[in-house]
Amino acid sequence: MLDYWGLAFKQAAAELDEYVEEHRRSMPQGRKYRVAVCGPHRAAAAELGPRYETTYDTVGADFALMLDEFYCAKIAAPVIVKIERDEVVYARVYDVRGRSFPSVFAAGQ
Repeated sequence: MLDYWGLAFKQAAAELDEYVEEHRRSMPQGRKYRVAVCGPHRAAAAELGPRYETTYDTVGADFALMLDEFYCAKIAAPVIVKIERDEVVYARVYDVRGRSFPSVFAAGQ
């Protein structure tokens, strides 16, 4: 089956938005949700829309939207979205509220 990372990113962004909507009472109010991104920033920003701020900066991030590529960091945080096709993971969204991690990029990248 042929798949493209960008389509997986689009689906991950849509599922993150659904998650936020379902859990809105426990979400920060009165500000944009910060999403640290390892992958195509413009695609993430376009798919997420105006209530999200995409950034490479991990400080203060609520979520991390990551391609499952060698150059993206593996984060020790709950996975709330996993986009998988034929047992291959293309993208993940992590809930990183209250957690710190140094970079969206893997060490040495």
